[in-house]
Amino acid sequence: MEQISFYLKKFENLGLRENNIKKIASEAIKELTTIDLDKNDIEISRDQIKIKKTGPAKTEIFIHRAEIENLINSRISNDKKTNKKIV
Repeated sequence: MEQISFYLKKFENLGLRENNIKKIASEAIKELTTIDLDKNDIEISRDQIKIKKTGPAKTEIFIHRAEIENLINSRISNDKKTNKKIV
């Protein structure tokens, strides 16, 4: 019989991974646009990064969208490489 930790192993890094992606996205956006985003302004769902900003800040992020996506995807280090898209 397996221990319960065996069955829960796949969930151990789930929250940390999402926070790490939010941090990477925030840093990439700050680096390319000088817009400072809080972790609450970013939402991760599957392969999408949703930005919860309005007005000129969101417009500037979308102007630099391709550069930001490339920078985020190059900084994400995991076994299964996924392409994050900004929505």
